[in-house]
Amino acid sequence: MKNVKNIAALLMALSLVLAATSHSSAFAEEAEEKVVKISYDKMEGVALEFEGKAILGEFEVMFDPSNTKMWDNVRLSANSLNGIILKPGEVFSFIKAIGEITEKNGYRNASLLEDGTTEYADKYAVGIGIVYSATALYNASLQAHLKVLKRYDDSTERFLIKDGIKEATVTPERDLEIENDKEYSILIVINADKANNSGVGWCIIKLVQLE
Repeated sequence: MKNVKNIAALLMALSLVLAATSHSSAFAEEAEEKVVKISYDKMEGVALEFEGKAILGEFEVMFDPSNTKMWDNVRLSANSLNGIILKPGEVFSFIKAIGEITEKNGYRNASLLEDGTTEYADKYAVGIGIVYSATALYNASLQAHLKVLKRYDDSTERFLIKDGIKEATVTPERDLEIENDKEYSILIVINADKANNSGVGWCIIKLVQLE
C-alpha cells in the first residue's frame, strides 16, 4: 500500500513537471512567432515612375539645400531607403535601414557651416536632415494605412512644424517603425533632389504595391 502511494505521488510530481515544461515550450514558441525577421530585399535602380502599379501613398517634403552638409544627409538617407521591399508581416525600422548615424557611415555634422559658424546647437548634429526622409515616409505610410508602431515628434526640431506637416524625428535613440500588415509586398521608392540655383530641395516618396 505504501508503495502504491509512493508511486502515485511520483506520477503526480512527474505530471506537474511535464505540464510546466509544456507551458514553458509553448511560451517560447509564441515569443519566437512574434520576432519579425526583416529581409530588406532591394530593387536596384528604382525610379519614381510606375506604370500599372498601385501607388498606396506618396508624399513630398520641401527643404532648403543651402546647408550642403544637411543636404548630403538627406540624400544619403533617401538612397539607403530607395528600393527596399517590405514583405507582408515585416516591420520596417528606419534606423536599421539607413545604418548607424555616424560620420564613419557618411553622415555629416550639419550644424557646422562652411564658414565655420554653427547653425544648429543640437547634440544630434551628425545626421541633421534625415528628418526629411523620415517624415516623408511616415506621411506616405499614413496614406497607405500602414500600422505605425513607433514614431517620435520632437517639437524642438525647427524643420517642418511650421508647415503643419506631421513630423517623424529620428535619432539613434528614436526610431520610426512601420509594419506591413497587408497581404502584399510594398516597394519604397524615394528620391531627394534639388533644383540648380533655386534654393529649393525636395524629398519625394512613393509606396508601391507589388504582386
